[in-house]
Amino acid sequence: MEIEYANGRVEQFLGVPAKTWQTFLMSNEKESWFTNNIKSSFFKVSIS
Repeated sequence: MEIEYANGRVEQFLGVPAKTWQTFLMSNEKESWFTNNIKSSFFKVSIS
């Protein structure tokens, strides 16, 4: 999963299951859902 922030920083989160990614995409509160369910649960690689 790759996320690009408003400031241009790009990070990849490795090993995010497809179901987790789909649930994130369907969420009405993407920022809080991402923070609570992905950000601290998966290995992160900073791209830029």
